[in-house]
Amino acid sequence: MNVTRAITSAVLWICAWWLLAAVEAYGQTAMQADAYVVPHSATDSSTIVVFVRIPHTLHTFVRVTDPNEVGGNFKSDVVVSAELRDSIGVIRQRERWDHVVYATSYEETTSPDRYTIGWLMFRVHRGTYTVTLETLSRRSKEIVLDSLVAVHAADQARGMISRPLFVQAIARDGREVLRPYVMNGDIGFSAQDARALILLASSTDEEFDYIIRQLPYGPQEIQWWDNESIEGRAMASTTRVPRLSDDASSDEALLEIRRRDTSAIQPSTALLEIPIPVSVLVPGNYELALVRRSSWTADTLRVGFRIIWERMPQSLRSIDRALRLMHHILSDEQLDSLEGTSDVQRRRLLMDWWRRNDPTPTSTYNERMAVYFTRADEADRRYSTIQESVGSLSERGRVFMLYGPPTTISTLLPVNDEPRETWIYTNDVNKEITFGIDRQGIYRIRDVFDRSLLPAGD
Repeated sequence: MNVTRAITSAVLWICAWWLLAAVEAYGQTAMQADAYVVPHSATDSSTIVVFVRIPHTLHTFVRVTDPNEVGGNFKSDVVVSAELRDSIGVIRQRERWDHVVYATSYEETTSPDRYTIGWLMFRVHRGTYTVTLETLSRRSKEIVLDSLVAVHAADQARGMISRPLFVQAIARDGREVLRPYVMNGDIGFSAQDARALILLASSTDEEFDYIIRQLPYGPQEIQWWDNESIEGRAMASTTRVPRLSDDASSDEALLEIRRRDTSAIQPSTALLEIPIPVSVLVPGNYELALVRRSSWTADTLRVGFRIIWERMPQSLRSIDRALRLMHHILSDEQLDSLEGTSDVQRRRLLMDWWRRNDPTPTSTYNERMAVYFTRADEADRRYSTIQESVGSLSERGRVFMLYGPPTTISTLLPVNDEPRETWIYTNDVNKEITFGIDRQGIYRIRDVFDRSLLPAGD
């Protein structure tokens, strides 16, 4: 099926109401999905488009042995099956998405930060449907997308409004394209802002007030601090229409906003674009409420969503542990300044410290902080031993957290002296750090040499 042709030929009007089953909590990986419905103006039918996102950790990779396969050194066959049920539970359609995923290295095959994006499509008549998605991987759970309402364009009364599709703007060949998050209706925590695309049945441009409110945390959630509500006004435009981008592929779902000529055809839909300032928000639960300014009724739309830090470092989840790891870069006096009366206050003081020491402190998400605590997780994996049970608190762990992995490592095993291990950094760090292994099996820093003192050419 030609996905581009099917979508661009339709009168694009997103009217998806879906209830997504919960998958994994913060930091865990699972197949995720988002969906929307495209009514067709000429026929009594609609197209349900379902996006799926599958992390590499759910695939089973094998080494590529055919020299004619040039996609990568490893590959995995991915199959997603989907069943469409009507309101009484009868299976009306089945679809299957087959794809081959390639990876160039073993690290890519096990990386939770690498994903495969795909989509399936159903042509349906008016009604209410449920889509169940499942992969062949035993490590994946099924996802149920419930209450997908498909209606005929002629049935759409003025004022019907869609649930938002959250996207992220990226540059591609000098133009803006939009990448759906595909996170079960949620948004990823990052330094980049998001956008909510909302379509409504309207033949004229209309103005809306919106408000983004932070909701209370659940009992098992990490407690960040409270954000002020964000209010604004946006205009729904009948000349702007989201379409599947020509750059979209089976590895990347991309949309574009294109202009529609309304001089010949009376428009029946309008696009509302709401900015979601993720860069100044914290992970948690939120609600987006819209009010049509021409209406005297209550909220036109009220929908909940989450901002999720998917790959939040484990060492940052516990504020006690996070502050303990700050011993590597702060004095005792500076650490005392981060102590607050509650975990929420201590976390905010920690984030504020990183923001003050950020050359570009424009967002809540701090890339330097994320790298530092991600390295702490890696140091625990690499350098935890029987003698040094917490690798991130060891001297090797401290060097790794401050400078990253060395370019090369040399080992010396003298007969009458302690073993030595030298980390050589030929990058901007430009140091040689030598560790000695004492009689207790603990690595101690014995020497730090500045490589800039070497003669030129060495």
